[in-house]
Amino acid sequence: MKKQLFLLAAILAMASSTPAWAYDFSAFAPSGQVLYYNIVSGSAQVTYENSTSPTYPTGALTIPSSVTCNGTTYTVTSIGEYAFDNCTGLTSVTIPNSVTSIGEYAFHNCSGLTSTIYTGTIAQWCGISFGGGFANPLMCSHSLTIGGSEVTNLVIPNGVTEIKQYAFDYCTGLTSVTIPNSVTSIGNYAFNCTGLTSTIYTGTIAQWCNISFGNYEANPLNRSHSLTIGGSEVTNLVIPNGVTEIKQYAFGGCRGLTSVTIPNNVTSIGDGAFESCSGLTSVTIPNSVTSIGNAAFYECTGLTSVTIPSSVTSIGYSTFYCCTGLTSVTIPNSVTSIGNHAFCGCSGLTSFTMGSGVTSIGVYALWGCDGLRNIISKAVYPPTASDNTFENVSRYCTLTVPCGSLQDYQSTSPWNTQFPLMEEDCNPDGIDDTEIGDVMVYAANGMIYISSTLPTETTIFDITGHQVATFTAEAASIPLPAGVYLVKIGAYPARKVVVIR
Repeated sequence: MKKQLFLLAAILAMASSTPAWAYDFSAFAPSGQVLYYNIVSGSAQVTYENSTSPTYPTGALTIPSSVTCNGTTYTVTSIGEYAFDNCTGLTSVTIPNSVTSIGEYAFHNCSGLTSTIYTGTIAQWCGISFGGGFANPLMCSHSLTIGGSEVTNLVIPNGVTEIKQYAFDYCTGLTSVTIPNSVTSIGNYAFNCTGLTSTIYTGTIAQWCNISFGNYEANPLNRSHSLTIGGSEVTNLVIPNGVTEIKQYAFGGCRGLTSVTIPNNVTSIGDGAFESCSGLTSVTIPNSVTSIGNAAFYECTGLTSVTIPSSVTSIGYSTFYCCTGLTSVTIPNSVTSIGNHAFCGCSGLTSFTMGSGVTSIGVYALWGCDGLRNIISKAVYPPTASDNTFENVSRYCTLTVPCGSLQDYQSTSPWNTQFPLMEEDCNPDGIDDTEIGDVMVYAANGMIYISSTLPTETTIFDITGHQVATFTAEAASIPLPAGVYLVKIGAYPARKVVVIR
């Protein structure tokens, strides 16, 4: 009798000019709960009861593959967005193989849900379209049952080309996943599975390197796994020639990697490309690389050395965050900016050298590098920095600056407050006291001195390129205002000289 009254009320509500609920009809599920449906393109989509006091389904729910309304039978092909949002009483849900789409937040906050059972095959499951929102359309901690059996070792069938975002997000029961070589795209958070220990890719390393990974700041695989490619676990990774880009998160979390060889064809290393590869001990970045992405080597705690080429122009956000094994780093002159948190938490660093091109250092860039004893800045003018750029760096760390730049650093925050031990190097390579061929050039007491065994044509330019002096002599002393000058001697390249008074 109650069922008849409920259905009558639903029909009357549907017929009214102002519907009380934003659904087309309701019906009982095989498991006894009331479900609500919309008719979409001739099929039924499971939706929610839109009322001020909705009745949430509880217990073990079985969604039917078809449902009948007013004598017409509809195939259930989708579960709409928010369909079971906040259904905290659900303990398990069985999804029929007729369903091909699960909307955003469909099972959001179903805190009691422990099992998701899909009655179709794994091939059908992999073809399901998941929601695009920032939440798993299923429950955030569940086992996955497909075709009646719980899945722990997931083998995705050949023919699947894309693993969609959130497809297996938080499937905590998964321990391994085998990805066929037909896959070319893995979506955001696709395998954020805490129990996953092995990722097996049946194709070649070249194919793997060309897979497109998700865009967000989370590894689409799990952050702690080994990587098996073509049947063998990879520890010494040699990326083949022909690969021009290492995509974001490509090897993020592959803790079994101990070394990586990057070929000269690679021009960019994506965000998080080697994130949390804690087994990596060293990496040489070739001169072809112009861009290193944010968090590219984030938490590579085993990394003891890194070579950054002069082709790189910037160090990104958190690029070497918490690389605690690094002891010394040299930033080439080509780099103009060091990003926020770039070397944050690199507690093993004792020496840090910044090239002459650096103009800015981001917030917390060297935060917590409490082992630093020497910082060398080759920038003539102090790079811009924040009060927390060098936070927790020891006050016993000595800052060495170019000859003639000491006063600028001593009057510029935060350099003057962070480094009470500051000195200038008036004999850095390529600046003062420089031998060019048979000629010695150096600056002292407001003069540029030139000494040669033979008369040599010499031209001096200021930093703007304006010629300030030209002569031919074996020896000369030229009084000049304090500043940076370029000295061109014969056919030799011009060299930089700093005059101080």
